Amino acid sequence: MPSTQTWLDSATLQKAIELMNKAIDTAKTETYKKRLLREKLSIDLVLLKERYYSLRRSAEFSGQKFCTFIDPQTFINDFFARCHEFNLHHLTTSIVEDSGAFKNSNSRAAMIHGNSSMW
Repeated sequence: MPSTQTWLDSATLQKAIELMNKAIDTAKTETYKKRLLREKLSIDLVLLKERYYSLRRSAEFSGQKFCTFIDPQTFINDFFARCHEFNLHHLTTSIVEDSGAFKNSNSRAAMIHGNSSMW
């Protein structure tokens, strides 16, 4: 996956996350909510693969609220569960094989070794 850093700035990505989360929270039917959760996978993929730590650091330094998940492992489990639900296993393979964000973390090790709680 090519990097988004040259054309998607942090403020825009954070705004997209906020708006998508708001849409999911206010979806009027379960069908709409599921569609929104599926579409949010693309934003979450960018966040997981290349932007999580830089966005979190930027928010911490500026004193702003980091608008997304707090616990990376919970977020990864949710991401994998949604990929499984929507039969998008190629996204999970992409994360495991080429993840700059979780290169040395226990989360990535758990994904590679199948120790994720969702499996």
